[in-house]
Amino acid sequence: MRFQTITTDILVIGGGLAALKATHSASESGMEVLVVSKGTICSGSSFYPLMEALGCQAPTEDPEDNIRLLEEIRESSFQMHDEELTKIYIDEIRDRVAELPAMGIPYRKMQGGRIPCFAKRARDIFIWEDWNAIRNKSYALLKAKDNVRLMEHCTVIDTILHDDHIAGALCIDRQGSLFVISCRSMILATGGFGDLFEHNLNPSDVCGHGHILALDAGAKLVNMEFIQFIPGFMTPRYKVLFSEQILGYCTQVNDAEGRDLLARYLPSSITSRQCLDERSKHGPYTSSDISRYFDIAMMKEINDTGCEKGFNLSYDPKLLEDKREFISIYVDWIRKEQHIDLLGTKHTIAPLAQASNGGIVIDVRCATGVNGLYAAGEVAGSLHGADRHGGNASGSCLVFGHRSGAYASQWAKSCDRQAINTSIARKALTERFEHHRPNRIDADELIKEIRHLMWYHANVVRNERDLVYAKDRIRQLYEDFNPATHMSNPKTIGMAVKADHAARLSMILLECMLLRKESRGPHYREDYPEKNDRSYARRLMVQSTADKDIEYRFT
Repeated sequence: MRFQTITTDILVIGGGLAALKATHSASESGMEVLVVSKGTICSGSSFYPLMEALGCQAPTEDPEDNIRLLEEIRESSFQMHDEELTKIYIDEIRDRVAELPAMGIPYRKMQGGRIPCFAKRARDIFIWEDWNAIRNKSYALLKAKDNVRLMEHCTVIDTILHDDHIAGALCIDRQGSLFVISCRSMILATGGFGDLFEHNLNPSDVCGHGHILALDAGAKLVNMEFIQFIPGFMTPRYKVLFSEQILGYCTQVNDAEGRDLLARYLPSSITSRQCLDERSKHGPYTSSDISRYFDIAMMKEINDTGCEKGFNLSYDPKLLEDKREFISIYVDWIRKEQHIDLLGTKHTIAPLAQASNGGIVIDVRCATGVNGLYAAGEVAGSLHGADRHGGNASGSCLVFGHRSGAYASQWAKSCDRQAINTSIARKALTERFEHHRPNRIDADELIKEIRHLMWYHANVVRNERDLVYAKDRIRQLYEDFNPATHMSNPKTIGMAVKADHAARLSMILLECMLLRKESRGPHYREDYPEKNDRSYARRLMVQSTADKDIEYRFT
């Protein structure tokens, strides 16, 4: 087993918007920056190709709106957000948006504004689009920096610590070449974990490996049970984002047999029109208003029938007459780019995993509590709380990507780089996994089983029976999988590590869902359908103990 050695000052792990912003920020220090991405640079959920655009919200230029926005985020977070980080976001987002062109991302302000998901007032919405042009320009700008190097299609296997601070990482590329990277500081910008669910709105590299890297290094996770599910197309174009705004024109939601789906699940006091109008106000599912019956109906029908083909929608033709930008642009995009005529093409949707509102605990410096280790973007979970305002995910990539780069640079300047010889790397790799276990299942099969179990049993409808079943089943599968048997073959290491991380993180998610015996935001327990502030107005922290057990604690 041979390792190539690479040295750098700051190691950025990730390829999406937060990684790009962190890299630009860190490079301004003049120190060497190495970016390692599982896929290509300019990838991840922030460059997801099957959505028409990305954007973020910002307070208006009225100073009083900062206060109003803070109050609205408090309300939608259901006391699960971080107050300091929220204030920083509000104070700094406009400055970070103004820096987008320097990253190769032109933007524009949405005409007329709109009320973001879970917000109460219309605000400034800044939009960027044309993914191919953005990728080309952003990539060229990074390549032009003398102190920035890029390693694409490379998976980080593990971090290396020395005297309780980050010293480097072990990596493998898609050819099976092994690398040991020595660094002074490290930024995790690896995104969320949507691909742990069989049907999702993420690229396949958004699988939560950054969360496990952080946990193993000694960092904490928080709010892991709060996961956003958004309706997405199942047919005719799989995994295309569905825009909730058009539900205001939806006249019927039918199952595969043409029967009215909502009628079977709505309480008698709520009409289909009321449910659909409320659902049109936010993309992500929430249990906090009557729109919940729309998503619950879909998922319960899927669970009862085992049919994953989705549900067919019909619309009022007036949809095509609506010239508001956030309606007309989507309707035109989905017709021209995705070849879906909403009025003429039969199409089906289902609840797809889209984003995680929880992740690694960070402070105002994006520090994780492990010296030299920083995190930003969707992998960092302290900011949002239960329900997240629309646009705040991409905005937080900018605000905290910038901060992570700046503070990681400060740390790197203050410490010496620890030399890591190949014997240390080899020892770390061989000791990473338990050897005395059978290997009765392939890595690919383990991942496939996990994704199926998570989508069915940890979707928008949760209960103790299903969660316990999924967790026990994944544990059984994991006990039949031994990553150590793959370590001698560099060509199988990457997939083995992905399977190991997927199994461990999925069991953590399921345990968090079990422990929160209430419904709050996107976490809906049909066996505990009400919010319970007396017992659960606290955030659930996850950390690894000295014995490598997982500890869960409400704080």
